[in-house]
Amino acid sequence: MWAARAEAAHQWRQFQAQRKFNKCASAVALYEQKMSDYDVWRDRIMEAPRTEIERRRDWLASQQGYSLADVDKYHKTRLGRAVSVP
Repeated sequence: MWAARAEAAHQWRQFQAQRKFNKCASAVALYEQKMSDYDVWRDRIMEAPRTEIERRRDWLASQQGYSLADVDKYHKTRLGRAVSVP
């Protein structure tokens, strides 16, 4: 009789432990999903515009460099010498 009670108590403790483990595992899965969703949102909302602004800034800087070269070329053809820009 005592052996049967001990076995039943052991099975109950195993059942409770499994239930607790499943609850924690689902909480971890939910947390990981929320973090994944946040990372996707952050990349879409925060990082994409920042990289686009950097790309645009680099493009504008390269265009400004070209325009200065064009101005110098124009001055050289019209005036015969390059005019230095301060």
